[in-house]
Amino acid sequence: MSSDRSACMALRIAKAVGESTGATGRAIAIGSERRGPFNSALLGEKPLDLYGTLEVLGGHVGEVDPATLEDFIESLRFFWPLCSSQTLIKALLALGQANALDVGTCRLLLQQLEARSEFLGRSDREALLLLLALHKSSFDRSTAVLGLPHPLYDEAAKRLIKDLSRDACGKISSGPIESLSRPVLALAELKVLDRRALHALTERLVSGRLLSLSPSAFVSLVYAHRLVRGPVPLEKLRMPLCLAFGALLHAMTAKQVGIPGRSPTKWALK
Repeated sequence: MSSDRSACMALRIAKAVGESTGATGRAIAIGSERRGPFNSALLGEKPLDLYGTLEVLGGHVGEVDPATLEDFIESLRFFWPLCSSQTLIKALLALGQANALDVGTCRLLLQQLEARSEFLGRSDREALLLLLALHKSSFDRSTAVLGLPHPLYDEAAKRLIKDLSRDACGKISSGPIESLSRPVLALAELKVLDRRALHALTERLVSGRLLSLSPSAFVSLVYAHRLVRGPVPLEKLRMPLCLAFGALLHAMTAKQVGIPGRSPTKWALK
């Protein structure tokens, strides 16, 4: 497909979104008319127009004609290799938010990200890890219903996930415990929390720092450990988990307390 067609599709989507979002959408549309979304990528710079279009698209779900959106995504098929890692990650997020990330597009994006994984910065690696965990849950449901191949089980996706998790043990051992909850839960859901990382997580949970956590961080860490360890906790974890649960209970939501299988107190008392 030609770059002219891709630019045209980006413009159509920007204009469609711009009708309901005002200045932001109009600015992206004007930028696409003047430069086209891929010129800066060809020059080795950040593709601001495509990035901006994806950002607006992700923030306004359902406001773009589905046929136009489908044409736009198809037109990008041969241009993903020209995009920066940040734009590829933004595409995973925005297309997921718009419920428009199909198996084929996801596989293409993950292949490109795997090829440049060693150049990803720390914040990009963490953001990508969280996104992959979210998409795994979504594709677990949709691929089973539709009988499609799961994009996260491709070899490129497996290599990418393995690379993103390679320093998990060190981060769990030394990172601030409050900041560990989301990435650790993502690692558990992606099934890459290995024995060393699990041991490090167990030691952090036993350390007595649980009382300093927010309720959401506490529940996430406990649930991540349960996903990997199973329904019966280690004996040394029961006391710190019960003490922390009692101290944080007043600030927990009903969902955090009562979800079957996720309640920290139910697990700790088994």
